[in-house]
Amino acid sequence: MKTCKNKRSVKTFSAFLIMMFFLLTGTSTFSQIVNSWDGWLMSPHGNYRALNLFINIIYDQNINSDPIDSPNSTWPRATVEGINNYITLPTYIKAPDPDLFDPYEQPDPGHGILTRKYFESSFGDFHILGDYVVVDIAQSSITPNH
Repeated sequence: MKTCKNKRSVKTFSAFLIMMFFLLTGTSTFSQIVNSWDGWLMSPHGNYRALNLFINIIYDQNINSDPIDSPNSTWPRATVEGINNYITLPTYIKAPDPDLFDPYEQPDPGHGILTRKYFESSFGDFHILGDYVVVDIAQSSITPNH
């Protein structure tokens, strides 16, 4: 039950990051007033790539602080620090069909939720693709004095 909620919150957070990217790249200046005509700089056609960064904290100092239940089928627990350790990648970003973004362009809407959403909304003119970086880092590396 808890893993479904976490998966949903990751998708929501990714969607929020994409919207913020479009908002910030679409405005000519970083003013406090945002207008709909400021979006003219970003074309609704073409290919865009998003880099998704996931940080996985290995709770080695205080194991009880880990908010995720173990064992967890959605995102396996990491024990060693590293980048893109295939064993500890979340299941929803593993190849060949990640759930959030497609890693490469396809003529059809694709499998990824956000890739398919923008593809269908633009009648096939807007392709958003995504790459993933997962960083496994120990809690002791972040807070060595605790």
